[in-house]
Amino acid sequence: MIAAQRAALLDARDNGTFDADLLEDALSNLDADEIAIDLRGRLAG
Repeated sequence: MIAAQRAALLDARDNGTFDADLLEDALSNLDADEIAIDLRGRLAG
């Protein structure tokens, strides 16, 4: 799901749909979510 969200945000960036700063913040949030999910998986495994 994160990969799909990232792809949609990158498409929006490429199309100039949203402000670059807004997209940077959204991508940073996705990065943080992805890291958190990865860490939870490692701790549970």
